Amino acid sequence: MKNLFLFCVTIVTLLFSVGVSSALDLDFGQTVIQVPDTHDSTPYLWQVRKNPSNYQAKITSVPDKNAYLLKFSPQPAQGAGGVDLFLTDKHLKSFIHPTLQQQDDGGYLFSAPLQDRETYQAEIIFKDGSGWVNLSQKFTATVSGALNDKEDGGQAGYEVQIKQFPDKAYATHTVTFVFEVRKDGKIVEDLEPVNGAKIRVAAWRQGSWFSSAGDFIYADSQGNESNSEAAVSLVFGESGKHRVFAEYRHQGVTRWISKEIDYVLLEPTQ
Repeated sequence: MKNLFLFCVTIVTLLFSVGVSSALDLDFGQTVIQVPDTHDSTPYLWQVRKNPSNYQAKITSVPDKNAYLLKFSPQPAQGAGGVDLFLTDKHLKSFIHPTLQQQDDGGYLFSAPLQDRETYQAEIIFKDGSGWVNLSQKFTATVSGALNDKEDGGQAGYEVQIKQFPDKAYATHTVTFVFEVRKDGKIVEDLEPVNGAKIRVAAWRQGSWFSSAGDFIYADSQGNESNSEAAVSLVFGESGKHRVFAEYRHQGVTRWISKEIDYVLLEPTQ
């Protein structure tokens, strides 16, 4: 009996050791996605200023190049990541984030699939010496093109699963979106970072066509990514419906998806 007892103890010990070893192997080298507490909002607020230095931005058409030119006055000092331009229509159905080509005169040339005579909301963001700057303006397209209104944003063959934490989003509180990209049913583990981030997010509040301050948010996943997932944490400044556009790059092509937040709530009063 004693020998049988010792034999059983040995077997259990070996099984336990194998189990622990396997668990350590699974965890070893894996980056864990962080989901911050929803009340911990300060680190995730987009610290942005609305035109602090009286910048003037103007978008004009360049018909002979079937393109547009974005120019500033005064010219901002180029910071980390340069200048980004995000465009959407008043229904928040289309999303355009064109590549900007800086010219010798300091302007930025870009082409985009815009509908002639359609008015778009333009969000211009960049960093100057003291942080993020956001210039918002309406922009009417004058170069003919096909409207980029595809809901899938070039998603053929791709599927993006989005988990939201917490399930209900509250204004001035942190909400985290965790993205997992699949191609032909298989998890994509080689997303190509853009400016250091695998996922970049632009969000507008629906119904904000006639207002400006606080309605646009930019955020990215830099620093909160694993092989298979990327998380973006942000803070909605106002209650109401919002649409979140997320873009990622894979195999040299940038694609985007959108998610409607049914309602960002006001925190209940005690």
